[in-house]
Amino acid sequence: NVLAPTLSEIKRAESEAKVPGSWRWPKVFRYIETAMKASAVIALQEVAASWVKMPGGLADVFDGKGYAWRWVNSRVGVDFTGLVLAWPTAVYEWEVVHRLDLASRIPEGGGLAQELVRNLATNLLLVDLFHKSTSQLLT
Repeated sequence: NVLAPTLSEIKRAESEAKVPGSWRWPKVFRYIETAMKASAVIALQEVAASWVKMPGGLADVFDGKGYAWRWVNSRVGVDFTGLVLAWPTAVYEWEVVHRLDLASRIPEGGGLAQELVRNLATNLLLVDLFHKSTSQLLT
């Protein structure tokens, strides 16, 4: 859970006050660097669109560093509901990226619970990954 800046109410440290994107970005960046060193598959939610596009952001972190990745914004017009999947291309081949909008599968009507789900960012981002050495499929 990344917690985009819009979702986090913790006061930022003075030392991180001028970091592009937010005070949380350095922590997220360190997590991603550690995961990449371990050739891990990386899944992030609550990713701000600004973190993808900013200089030194996610696009710069993954591009050209042996990682393929996909980002989708879960909800149109909302900056902080993005999903990211990234995987090392030396370890995995990939075929299909799936995006599933769960809200579209909830029928109209029903109670408060159904209405809540329809109005939330309820998307899934899935990728079919094939491990190069074992041919095992991971979704």
